[in-house]
Amino acid sequence: AADSEEVASTTAAAIAGSDTACNAESDAAVWCYMGPMTVSKTVYGYRKKSKNNGKLIELSELDKPLPPHEFATRGFWLEPPLVVRDEVTAAGLSFSRGGLHAIEHLLIALAPLVTACEPADLGCQCTRRHGDAHAERLLIFEKRRGGIGIAAQLFPCLDKLIQAAQARLEGCSCSEGCSGCIFMAGCGEYNEGLDKAAA
Repeated sequence: AADSEEVASTTAAAIAGSDTACNAESDAAVWCYMGPMTVSKTVYGYRKKSKNNGKLIELSELDKPLPPHEFATRGFWLEPPLVVRDEVTAAGLSFSRGGLHAIEHLLIALAPLVTACEPADLGCQCTRRHGDAHAERLLIFEKRRGGIGIAAQLFPCLDKLIQAAQARLEGCSCSEGCSGCIFMAGCGEYNEGLDKAAA
């Protein structure tokens, strides 16, 4: 069987300002914000994978990344307390790429519980690289240019959504993550690097 090739890309969202802020009710203070964002997707290479077992054969980077595809939209973001980051990191777990990214997947998958939307309407910052301005923020954005109001509907329900995500994590019997909890179809990182324990 021939091997398959997948696009290797980055998705980043630049926060363009905040028009709403709240303090989520939780054991540690988590500040939540909603506002305009600019989403940028850049293709920097491709991955060659075996069709037999799906294992990565080769990651090839382009000589020069393709020009980014950018659009303005709306979204929300949470700033976890530094003490949480420090505890997760001290335990040897991946805080941003593993934990935050996994939680973003959960929130996107469970969003239809609190508002009329599909998980495909929402996106997250799948790729977190060293030096990314928002690498340590949990960030969800609307995939439609300009947004259609989903972020505004989700924002007041964040406590309920976070509780549902925690229940899903705790209720799933897998040990490292699966499609029933933190894996998400269409993930820009192909669900690599996710860390259920960190989430």
